[in-house]
Amino acid sequence: MLITIGIVIYVVIALANFSIVQSLAGAIAGDYFSKEWGGELRIGSLHAMPFDHLILDHVLWVSPTNDTLFKGEAVHVTFDRFPFNGDGLDLDRVELKNAYYHLEAKDHTINLKFLIDYYKKRRKDTKTKKHKPFTVKAKTLILDNVHYKMDLADHRKTVYPYGVQIPHMEFFDIHAKMKNVTVVNDDVTCRIVRFSTRERSGFELKTWPATYT
Repeated sequence: MLITIGIVIYVVIALANFSIVQSLAGAIAGDYFSKEWGGELRIGSLHAMPFDHLILDHVLWVSPTNDTLFKGEAVHVTFDRFPFNGDGLDLDRVELKNAYYHLEAKDHTINLKFLIDYYKKRRKDTKTKKHKPFTVKAKTLILDNVHYKMDLADHRKTVYPYGVQIPHMEFFDIHAKMKNVTVVNDDVTCRIVRFSTRERSGFELKTWPATYT
């Protein structure tokens, strides 16, 4: 029996290393979450080990309102234990490479509300019967050439292509290392270890070489 289990595990691990299997896994995962969340999620390839890591290549995530939320070359996630707990995801290290992320808020509603509501409906406190937020924690977050754009509520009718405009800030070439990251709904807390970027106005922040571990 143990030999059979060992052979099955070996075969599964071996198959997971084939690119065609990883592409198929990415397509299946993307189709599943597109139906669950709404909108569209495309994953070029997916490689996962249950108690070790998850690698997603060429990811495109579009909201139900046709807003491109995220587009990235690679998302690498590692965990030192099973990542799901009673509150959400508990991860060890997350790396985003050559990625774009867009945050938009209109009428006090952010473009990720559909995802927040999805998980809220599935999590209830057994005592209070109230919906609980889905949390994501990561001990380390690495951003390697990330492009971040945000569009918040703005009373002005014109968005000028120059100057720093807080509601429409756009950062390029973000290279950062952060620790103890916690995401609850649309609230993010973390400790910034290193950070460099360039804002569309020309403002730059450089604190260290772009290569680091």
